[in-house]
Amino acid sequence: MPSANSEIFQTQTFVHKETTYVVTAFIEPDNPMTIKVDVTQEGIPVVITYPDKMMVTLSYQVDLVTKFEPKPEEEDLKGIDAVDHLMKIAEDEVRRFV
Repeated sequence: MPSANSEIFQTQTFVHKETTYVVTAFIEPDNPMTIKVDVTQEGIPVVITYPDKMMVTLSYQVDLVTKFEPKPEEEDLKGIDAVDHLMKIAEDEVRRFV
């Protein structure tokens, strides 16, 4: 979750099963080279349950100086280019597991 001092980089809202979710990309002031992506519903972090019953909070991050290594069939993404991809992954996981 972004703190009060976080810089919001990008926000995206989507609806799934009549529930509104917010995907937020943000930068923490103490770690300006990392962009984090979280999913919330009414300000509360979203928890999903995978098929193996493991429950997790959806949270992703990308370091601006290293590359994001996606699946082999996808292209390598670096820094800010990876943010849109992480936000899409976050939305896809909500749609798949919620």
